[in-house]
Amino acid sequence: MTKYRDKMRLKRYLAKNGTVSPLIEHLLLTRCKDSEIRDIERNGIEAYVADWEDVIEWIPFDDTSEEYLNDLSIRETLYDVMQYASEAEIEPFKERILAADQRFKELTVADASSHDASIDNKEMWWLFRWPNKKN
Repeated sequence: MTKYRDKMRLKRYLAKNGTVSPLIEHLLLTRCKDSEIRDIERNGIEAYVADWEDVIEWIPFDDTSEEYLNDLSIRETLYDVMQYASEAEIEPFKERILAADQRFKELTVADASSHDASIDNKEMWWLFRWPNKKN
């Protein structure tokens, strides 16, 4: 349930800006920091894409499943953001996301088991991959 303060943040944002995109609304209601909101207004979803690209550089070196699962949460956050972003907000980053996803696939191997059996392996495919220790 959305907290009162988050609803008030949204109300203040609307009063100041007149409109709100579904992405900004979602982030306001999920306690995203004001500095992150401003960054998204200026740079779009750049920070989320850059975080995913950065995580991929470390995938082959993750020593524990806990660390690896934490890294995967970065991709899950990007996925979540993309669910609320418009096509126009995603378009400038599409090639980078596809390239990062491809690199991730190269560094990992598919595994039929999931971290959570209720997750759709087509929708959240990255949760069905594990580091390839040969890399």
